Amino acid sequence: MDITAPAAALIQRRYTLLSPADIDLGYAGRQPAADPLHTRLAALTTGDVLSLRQDGDRILLCDRQDAPVGRLSRRAAALWLPRLPAVEAARIIALMRRRRDDGEGAYRDTCRVETWEYPLVELIWRMGDDDRNLVAPSGNQAANQAS
Repeated sequence: MDITAPAAALIQRRYTLLSPADIDLGYAGRQPAADPLHTRLAALTTGDVLSLRQDGDRILLCDRQDAPVGRLSRRAAALWLPRLPAVEAARIIALMRRRRDDGEGAYRDTCRVETWEYPLVELIWRMGDDDRNLVAPSGNQAANQAS
């Protein structure tokens, strides 16, 4: 029996499920109710594909029209910015609801709506040699999450 080795791209593919700690939970909450962001969030469903776009030292989660629907936390952005070219896809796993009362006092003052949604996302990316010991901000050992 002749067994063919899988392609290198397949072997290097990893799946990392981002946690709420990896998401800027208040991103949509800081936008006024009339902001189109809330309409875009309401139109999203589980399984929708998002793209990641650098915005200074942060990373935006964008819908198919390249409009922002979320943002990574500062800690997650610091981890993923150098790996951004290796991200092949981002997929919505769930849409979560957050309330103004979920945050601390100073945080509540920045909220402009009472409730909002944020996406939980799975990243599909190619592991490079520098990523062998990568631990994602959520604590997941991303290098061990092979396809």
